Amino acid sequence: MGSFYLGFGGHKSHLGHCEDGIIYSGSGNRTPIGRYENGSIYNQFKEYVGSYSGGSIYNSSRTHV
Repeated sequence: MGSFYLGFGGHKSHLGHCEDGIIYSGSGNRTPIGRYENGSIYNQFKEYVGSYSGGSIYNSSRTHV
C-alpha cells in the first residue's frame, strides 16, 4: 500500500505507511497501529475498520476517506 496522506488545498500531510501488511503511524514511527489483509484494514485489536481499493481508503460504512 505504501504511504497515506491527507490533502487539503494542495497541501499534503503524511499520516502513515504500510509495509508487508502492517500499518504504522507517521513517517518514522515503527509502532504498528493496524494490519492490511486482502483489501481489509484492521486496527491493533484485530477489529475491521475499513478497506482499501483502487488507491482509495474506505471506512467500515464504505464511505471514502
